[in-house]
Amino acid sequence: MREPTTDRPSPFPWPPVLLAGAIAAALVLHHYVLALPVPFAELGSVHYIGMLVLLAGIGLVLWAMLQFPRHRTSIRPDRGADALVLAGPFAFSRNPIYLGEALALVGAGVAYNMAWLVLVVPVFVGLVTHLAIVREEAYLERRFANHLPGLQGTCALLVVSIVQKGLPEGLLIIDLPEFATMSDVRVEE
Repeated sequence: MREPTTDRPSPFPWPPVLLAGAIAAALVLHHYVLALPVPFAELGSVHYIGMLVLLAGIGLVLWAMLQFPRHRTSIRPDRGADALVLAGPFAFSRNPIYLGEALALVGAGVAYNMAWLVLVVPVFVGLVTHLAIVREEAYLERRFANHLPGLQGTCALLVVSIVQKGLPEGLLIIDLPEFATMSDVRVEE
C-alpha cells in the first residue's frame, strides 16, 4: 500500500486510542470507584445475550478490517486511502468498525456484569464521531468526490449524518448508497 497523497483524515490515530481509553476508564471506574452491576445480570441468559452481542461486535470489526487488504488500501485512520471500500459491511454503513467496537463494549459490559463498559459507550461514540468520523468523511469526500458524484450525503455516518439529513439529532439511520454494489472505487494517480 502506498501513500497516495499527503492529504489524510487525521494526523493522529484516534479510534484505537479512544477504544483503549474507554476500556481503561470503565475498568478503573468498576474496580476502584464503584462496581456497578448490570440489571438482571444474575440471570444466566443475560450473560449469554451479552456474549452474543460481544461476539457480533468483534465479528463485525473483523469482517470490516478484512476488506482493507482485499482492496489494497490502508486501514490506519491516520493514513491516506488508495480506495474507497464499499464492499462487505461498508455497503451498509460507512463506519462498521466503530459500530462493532461500540457493540463489543456493550456486549462485554452485559456479559461480564460491568455496567461501566456500557456507560462509556455514548462518550466513546461521541469522541469517535468528533475526532475521527467527521474528519474521515470530509477526507473521503475530498479524495473521491470526482469519482463518485453524489457521494455527499449518501453514506450514513455512525451518528452525525442525521444532522445533514435534517432528522432529529441522535437518530441512527443506515441507508444503502446507490453505488453499494460496487466492490470499491480506486483512484489512479
